Amino acid sequence: CLRGEHVCVHVSLASLSFLELSLQRGVLVAPRRMELSDSDIALTPECLAFVGRFGPKLRCLSLCSKSTLPEGLLDFARSLASLEELRISGVGESIADDSGDEFDDD
Repeated sequence: CLRGEHVCVHVSLASLSFLELSLQRGVLVAPRRMELSDSDIALTPECLAFVGRFGPKLRCLSLCSKSTLPEGLLDFARSLASLEELRISGVGESIADDSGDEFDDD
């Protein structure tokens, strides 16, 4: 059984059917941490609805986006009343140093 603080669920469109089955069979119970990444096509209405089902108990939500976050996503995060931590990060962005040269942050 996957339950509690130490379980972080990575939600993606590809894993959504598996996650639903895990819930039905009692394998996944009340996760407290979830992660969504647009590299996995997870910032979709279906994935957000799945995350929203755990809103009352969700403590940490990580959002990772290659570009700007979809409109309404921060409002969705604010609606999760129990959320204590919201992590927002970008993937593959470049950072410019003082000389104007760009380099990857990897």
